Amino acid sequence: MIDIHTHILPALDHGPEEINESIIIAREAVENNIQTVFATPHFRPGVYENEGLTVKEAVLDFNVRLRNESIPLHVKSGHEMTLYPGMVEDLLSGRLLPLEDTNYVLVEIQSDDSFALIKTLFYSMQMEGYIPIITHPERLGAYPETEEPLYYFVSHGALAQMSAAAVAGRNGRKRQRFALKLLRKNLAHFIASQADSIPFRLKPAYEQTAAVLGLKKSRDMQENTKRLLVGSPALVDPPEPLHKKRAFFKRT
Repeated sequence: MIDIHTHILPALDHGPEEINESIIIAREAVENNIQTVFATPHFRPGVYENEGLTVKEAVLDFNVRLRNESIPLHVKSGHEMTLYPGMVEDLLSGRLLPLEDTNYVLVEIQSDDSFALIKTLFYSMQMEGYIPIITHPERLGAYPETEEPLYYFVSHGALAQMSAAAVAGRNGRKRQRFALKLLRKNLAHFIASQADSIPFRLKPAYEQTAAVLGLKKSRDMQENTKRLLVGSPALVDPPEPLHKKRAFFKRT
């Protein structure tokens, strides 16, 4: 399996503090049949400013350590980035990293991000050939411009990634139902651990997806991680709004 969103690198954000903790997480990943992970430390101006070169060097050093420890895990580079003016320029300059050398970009939307900011930056990214992947899509609330922001952005070319813990039910039944609803409505396209510790929950998340939504949906989620790894287009079914509008009919 491939995990596109982890915080496995030490001392960069809220992940492990020391390299030995990262090694423990890597061993756990392998035990859970994960062969490749993307190390995606946060980039949040004023909080986590992990420069692209710093992340690439950390990934290179960590892969060397994994080989020395005979741990068969491949680590790729990336960022989980918040939105801010100038981020597209930072992507183009290499200060911010897409997922390895692909055009996929992992984006974390904050609760105080305006609809206009998201729309503008997503459009700018897409004009430069990038594909935004929204992490934590369940956090998107309604905006004055639309009650269905996730549906709007997915309809306009963005993708979304659900947490494995939510899909597997580790964050409670309510969150699990909502996570599965997003998958059912074709509003999420990837499942990832978002791991900053252990355990990984990719396998139970895929199993739960298959049990509730069918084997094809589960396989499509896994296929999309493989496609992302080589920079190919993801499998995308037409999205549906979360809430159906009631139809009112006049009596004749």
